[in-house]
Amino acid sequence: MLNIKDDFKNLTDYEIERTSIFILKKHEKDFEKLQKMIIDHPKIRTQKSLIIDDESDFASVGYKMGKNSEDSYRRICGEILKLRNLLPRANYLSVTATPYVLYLSRNWMIRPSSTILLPAHKNYFGGEFLFISQEKTAKSIRENYVQQEEFDKVLDQKTDQYRNYIHQFPMLTKALINFILGGLIRNKQSNSKNPIHYSMLVHIDTQKDGHNRQKRLLMKLIEIILLKMKQQDASIMLLIEECYGNLQATSSESVDIPLLETLLEPFIEGLAKQTKINIMNSDYHGQIPTDSEGNIKNPVPFSIFIGAYAIDRGVTFNKLISFVFGRPTKVPSMDSALQQLRIFGARSKEDLNVTRVYALESTVENWIQICELEEKIRDNLEIMEAAQQLAQKSEYAKRIVNVLPAPPKGIRFGAKQKIEGTQIKMKPYSRLLPTHFTTSSDEEVVKGVMEELNQYITSLEHCYTTELLEGKYPFITVNTAEAIELIEKSYSTLVALDGREINTFEQCLFVLLMMKKQGKDKVHLYVRYNRDRKAIRRDGKFDSAPDSGVNGDYAIAKKIGINYPVLTLLHQNGSVENGFNDCPFFWPILTLPQNLEYDLVSLK
Repeated sequence: MLNIKDDFKNLTDYEIERTSIFILKKHEKDFEKLQKMIIDHPKIRTQKSLIIDDESDFASVGYKMGKNSEDSYRRICGEILKLRNLLPRANYLSVTATPYVLYLSRNWMIRPSSTILLPAHKNYFGGEFLFISQEKTAKSIRENYVQQEEFDKVLDQKTDQYRNYIHQFPMLTKALINFILGGLIRNKQSNSKNPIHYSMLVHIDTQKDGHNRQKRLLMKLIEIILLKMKQQDASIMLLIEECYGNLQATSSESVDIPLLETLLEPFIEGLAKQTKINIMNSDYHGQIPTDSEGNIKNPVPFSIFIGAYAIDRGVTFNKLISFVFGRPTKVPSMDSALQQLRIFGARSKEDLNVTRVYALESTVENWIQICELEEKIRDNLEIMEAAQQLAQKSEYAKRIVNVLPAPPKGIRFGAKQKIEGTQIKMKPYSRLLPTHFTTSSDEEVVKGVMEELNQYITSLEHCYTTELLEGKYPFITVNTAEAIELIEKSYSTLVALDGREINTFEQCLFVLLMMKKQGKDKVHLYVRYNRDRKAIRRDGKFDSAPDSGVNGDYAIAKKIGINYPVLTLLHQNGSVENGFNDCPFFWPILTLPQNLEYDLVSLK
């Protein structure tokens, strides 16, 4: 293992040929030094290498807004691409829990050619349970809604001047009480000789001075709770009883929950002597202890952590049973939201019973939508891989083009600078068709394919019953495999122009395979002959709607395609005057059905 800070000017062949591991921080100076070493020692370029990019969707992809030139990449993204170009025998492995922006990257080198899902821990609980499941425990975890007014007061710079803290911060008070009670309940249930240490995470403000105010606020709440308990204040006892009842309601039937009376004295001791509030931001870098696996240590029985950016990614909190999230977000990003949910992780069912999340109801609704979308994406990864493999067997897929379920309105996959300008949405009745093309100059090949297509269409028409729309528009219904064969043969006669690629072929494959998985293994086939469409319109742009017109073929396809997609094959005469190579061809158009289960998004 070599240190990037070392001097690499005098590396010997022996050192170059050895297996070496370089660990870099994602900083331009580290990349520049490594790149210089490779340039100074050309033999390194002949070696096989593996680049492992951890948190690859974070700093490794991004563009300067409004630029399309080669210098448009953000610094670290550009440095990684330079490194990959310097190492022609390198394989690139990107590692992340949120790969969505990678699939929609402008640069084909960033887009994953294959996705491997790592097996989850047997006790892992993520979005499917916490935000989609209707189980009582899951609902008790997530349905602890905080009012916006309370978070506004937490963010208020005058927080220190409030008088009735418990009244002003009711849910933060409950979060504190539930946290201590939950930890005590689990310790009693486990019968452990040494106390098990639990943690609570507060993620409200991104500003450092706000973290300090939150620490003072929590300390003040602890002080007031202890004082009221000492005074035997009835209001605080009612609040503790309410919190205990909430935890009791989700307690496992197989494990007894201790009586509240037995918890009161340990509760006072826990708040007074066993609770520590820690701030995690750049001012406190290196001050938070970690264990041998890099997880945050809980030095005391009840550790409370306050932070924002420093706790978004790559940080695991041991025995986290309380999560307060109030960070303001204008447009939620799927990748950031999932990374911020540090409450996900491996934990026992008994710990889940006392776990609670505190957030705005609108935030929880966003998390539910995001987790539902993530589930759809994971379900479709296999289809995406299959579509890529089919497409790569042909000449039309030199670059991977991914298709994903579209995010709901008001939610995006990632920050604008990561995916701005790359997406096209596919809705009911959307069309997928090739543009910016001409026919192959090899006339014999095109004629051969057309003969095969005509024979195949005739055989399908003999095999299936012809239906008539409005008594005059004939179509048949074929299966997915037959439709894919028709599309592939049709595309094989086309050649892209202007250095472009015909990306819609792979999009068609994905849509058809996705619908087949949904139990819709049917495609309506609508064929029309003797068309004379021009390749380029009067305005100088390539034709992108050869089926248009008031009573055109697109209008017919929409009427046919209610539950299943429609494959329209328009037989074009392909004359030179119309911008083709004087050879007939089929222009394939796949129209999505009216009853599309959900919208899709892909690369433009």
